[in-house]
Amino acid sequence: MEIQKKFQEIDRIAFILERKIWTTLLQDLDPPIKPHQYLLLTFIKRQGTCIATDIAKNLDVTLSAITGLVNKLVDMGLVTRVRSEENRRIVLIGLTDKGTEVIDKVNENKKEFFLKYATVLTEDEINMFFKVINKLNNAILEDIHDQNK
Repeated sequence: MEIQKKFQEIDRIAFILERKIWTTLLQDLDPPIKPHQYLLLTFIKRQGTCIATDIAKNLDVTLSAITGLVNKLVDMGLVTRVRSEENRRIVLIGLTDKGTEVIDKVNENKKEFFLKYATVLTEDEINMFFKVINKLNNAILEDIHDQNK
């Protein structure tokens, strides 16, 4: 199979996998969330409290997009917005207990999903997959780093 056809097949498979994975990971959540909302919640969890400009910069989206996402997550009871006591112009965004519960449920779904499908691979195949995916990740990160110089 020529390289272009291989990449077309990879693209087709990646599309199917992405849809299946997100559908599985985000099932049975209360409230239901979308993938971009999950990414925002996990960023806030990793950072602790943060400000919208930091979120926008790190997720590479506009500040207005983050404002809309945060508003929706506040309405859902998953995040809070609190004015900083040191500087009232700064609004800190943090997770609620409900937001943490949603992340925990997605992580539980993730674990179950990968354990279920990992059984179709041998240990050598898992090791090879890990090696290849890390190699691709490192190349992408290096490219991003070079672009930001």
